[in-house]
Amino acid sequence: MQYPRVAENIPAALGFRDAGIRPVRGRYRYLARITLADRIIVATYEMPLPFLPAYRMTRRDLRLGSGLVLFAYITAHLANHALGLVSVNAAEAGLRVAVAFWHSLPGTVLLYSAAAIHLALALVAVYERRTLRMPALEALRIALGFGIPLLLIGHLTSTRFAFELYGLHSDYARIVWALWTSDGEGRQLALLAPGWLHGCFGLNFAFGRRPLYQRILPLLFGAALLLPVLAALGFLAMGRELAVLGANRAWLEAHVSLMSADQRIRLAHIRDGLLGAGHDQLASARRAGASRLDGARG
Repeated sequence: MQYPRVAENIPAALGFRDAGIRPVRGRYRYLARITLADRIIVATYEMPLPFLPAYRMTRRDLRLGSGLVLFAYITAHLANHALGLVSVNAAEAGLRVAVAFWHSLPGTVLLYSAAAIHLALALVAVYERRTLRMPALEALRIALGFGIPLLLIGHLTSTRFAFELYGLHSDYARIVWALWTSDGEGRQLALLAPGWLHGCFGLNFAFGRRPLYQRILPLLFGAALLLPVLAALGFLAMGRELAVLGANRAWLEAHVSLMSADQRIRLAHIRDGLLGAGHDQLASARRAGASRLDGARG
């Protein structure tokens, strides 16, 4: 940061000769050597620096910060799926590390606060839009962003709610087995795409013009293509491995905690309620935005 020269800020009547600068509690103190009556003494001259404005967090900062938290969560999730290419045990070891952080109080507050902030800002953006005309990539990014919560609600209810309500741990043995035996692996793989694409588009919109980003863009593009593919292959590898292990009934009862019919019904009701609430919030935001525009035109 370039500071103004001290000579331009200390009155000439003080007999300025030399000076330094240091911060003092939000102000800057200028230390000057001045000459009075043939003696060199040290005097100070303090003044505020209006040219250094206080930092204010903007809506864009909140959207970017919350989006980075969610993108980090999705990236860790995909990387953990990719460990399934090694073995189910390797994926379980990685999952335990992730769960230890995201299920902790700081991790839970960070993740769900970021999700709430990001979704709320998206709803505000829909409300404030003057028109739906926009570049195709921006429209795709917005559509994917609103699709993520609706797609992930099912995953949330079968993992976090199952743990909080019934103590069923979010382990791959239970989740992958349940999806594999119910032919739900395609749905699970479909969940990977919207969040990842939305995050990649968001990063490009936020940092696309920065020199460092442009220099490493080929590397980022390769990672953006490779990681979801590895995650999908890892999930399929875990499904096949568990299908073989699950043929042994004793192993299945010892390692897989299956939900009862009542538990599945209750979680389905929670999922449907959350899906309905999410759809209603999006529709309300768009209707409110349309009403605002109609009023302005009238």
